[in-house]
Amino acid sequence: DTGSGMALGGLGIVTMCINVPGITLGGVLADEMDRKLLLIRMQLVQLVVLVTVWLLEMALFLEPWHVYVAIALLTGARRLEGSARGVLTAVCVPRDVLPYAISINTITSHLGEIIVPFVFYALTLDQSLTPAFVSTVQNTVFCAPVVCDSETSLTVDCYTRTCY
Repeated sequence: DTGSGMALGGLGIVTMCINVPGITLGGVLADEMDRKLLLIRMQLVQLVVLVTVWLLEMALFLEPWHVYVAIALLTGARRLEGSARGVLTAVCVPRDVLPYAISINTITSHLGEIIVPFVFYALTLDQSLTPAFVSTVQNTVFCAPVVCDSETSLTVDCYTRTCY
């Protein structure tokens, strides 16, 4: 906690600088790459970043620049994952329920953006970030929709298993 408005503004700038090119790059990569592989790789990037930040916090080595790098990597990975997930949803969900699937994706995304800051605040009331990072890592592992099927190829989400 730096207590600095400039540090907070810097996070906004980092996020913007990643999001703007990430929108275009995410769309291109989702069209050109194997979408499942892109989704899986971006989830792994997020998991590695979150575990790294958690370990740095536990070891009391977490510095503000670590947070900037983590935010940049997480923002980029989320942007690229979101592009691949959107295309996969459109390809794999039956046309008659596609509006519902898109609505559910949008609602859960927005709810997460609203609820997570309050949960983070509640978990950091004791002045330690460790509980918040532990919770984030656990949720990332639990919610990561990466599943290995019987042929050891990777598939994504329960509703898309039949698509591949």
